[in-house]
Amino acid sequence: MNESIPLSGVLNGSPVLEGFQDCFSVVYADSLALKREAYQLRHQVYAQELAMESSHKHGMDIDAFDRYSQHILLKHRQSDRFVACIRLVIPEPGRNQNKLPIEQFGVNDEWLSSFKIEDLTRGAYGEISRLAIPTRIDRMIQDYLGSGQPKVDSARLFPQITIALYLSAIGLANILLQEHVFCALPPMLYKKLRAHGVMFQQISHTVEMQGTKAVYHLDLTKPNILAKPLFSFYDQIRADLSSQLQLYPTVEEAEETVVAQQRA
Repeated sequence: MNESIPLSGVLNGSPVLEGFQDCFSVVYADSLALKREAYQLRHQVYAQELAMESSHKHGMDIDAFDRYSQHILLKHRQSDRFVACIRLVIPEPGRNQNKLPIEQFGVNDEWLSSFKIEDLTRGAYGEISRLAIPTRIDRMIQDYLGSGQPKVDSARLFPQITIALYLSAIGLANILLQEHVFCALPPMLYKKLRAHGVMFQQISHTVEMQGTKAVYHLDLTKPNILAKPLFSFYDQIRADLSSQLQLYPTVEEAEETVVAQQRA
């Protein structure tokens, strides 16, 4: 099912990520305040723009998976505003009731081979999910820059941010010693990521998961998960995240965070 997709963008002499780090920085959400920034961005995208049910009455999108998730924010340097986010869900060892988001959709019956998540070592795999990029992010940035500045290239901005956030989540998984990462993607987004050098492998049939999606996988213990032109950018993002991480949050700390969120 992993059809040959021609590599473009970073490979054809026009790097889609060129100049990205001059405009944006990747921020690891290591505090409740930063996590709230992510929850608010998710609410804006999933509740307000996509009209999906939001799980929090105070303008924040929070679900049960956030108890054992790590969050990444993207900050626009000039405006000092958070403009997008993504998370990495990692079920803890010894807590078998904690699942990946993809498991709630019954994908265990849709694998393309004998692959089974339950055969993997718990604590050594995670799922990238809840990508949130507001549709008017280009307008937000343009409004800050002012009318006298060059127009924001929307066609380039969205692929830049999408690729950077997925690379950030993969880098975070690597830092946290994860061996496997999964994600549920619409086929078109999968093809775009592959075309730009993020070499996800399809492991399930397409199923209904808040839209038609399939499950994709990266084995982080193997080489060639990224195309060579992404190596330098990926290494920079991973180094940025490494410098921000102190200790991997414990289960108890995560639970305290959820309690604080519910009381807010």
